[in-house]
Amino acid sequence: MVLRFIDINKELVRIKGREGLTPLHLASQNGEIDLLANFLLVCPNSIQDVTMRSETALHIAVKNNQYEALHVLVGWLKTTRQRGAREREKLILNCKDETGNTILHICALNNDSKMLRLLLENKINLKAKNLENSTALDIAGSAEIKGILLSFGAKPSSKVMDALTLEDKLRSNVTFIEKILIHILRIRKDISEEQRNAFLIVATLIATATYQSALSPPGGVYQGNAEDNNNATNTTSKEIGKSVISQGDLRSMGRIGKSK
Repeated sequence: MVLRFIDINKELVRIKGREGLTPLHLASQNGEIDLLANFLLVCPNSIQDVTMRSETALHIAVKNNQYEALHVLVGWLKTTRQRGAREREKLILNCKDETGNTILHICALNNDSKMLRLLLENKINLKAKNLENSTALDIAGSAEIKGILLSFGAKPSSKVMDALTLEDKLRSNVTFIEKILIHILRIRKDISEEQRNAFLIVATLIATATYQSALSPPGGVYQGNAEDNNNATNTTSKEIGKSVISQGDLRSMGRIGKSK
């Protein structure tokens, strides 16, 4: 019956119920992997939906120890060929809930080594911090989990540099290159449409003149054209490309050059 409903209207997969749970979230929570796969097939955008606690379907699978559901979700993110799939995979895998925990944080806290290894084999951010400024390594519940994280290059929060915030960027010093780029962008923003069109016309004329001069030999050389090549006598065809200046003139020009 569920499959019949979504066959009629695929957007039913994104309908939110209590606490913002969608049918996709419920399938993930209960481990209904057949429904989960069908929901993602007919409505790929449903993977982006979050609950009132900012939980994705992956968060719900991890919190309810539904390994197979998590495996289906991660597998779909890895294999989907939609536009922007790479960015979506990275975004969903590293999404944070209301406490700032990623699914990696939750796996480390729950001591679930099987789920942890599945995530570490994909594009999971080992440096992500929650609202308590802790990485997954900081909150790992056992020595085994810490060992797995360390083997994949995880670090404690004390050794992870925080990404620059907007206020940090605004307070930082502007480099010389950045000043030039800002100046250029400001000029481009101030140029009107009429001025832009005029610049394009001038640039086109310059490019045309340059191209034409490259095609034509210097003025002191006999020039030919297509008609010359097709109809010219042997004498004319031999003269094409030869200097039109007499040998006497050339010698006199040479003497003038030497005297200078």
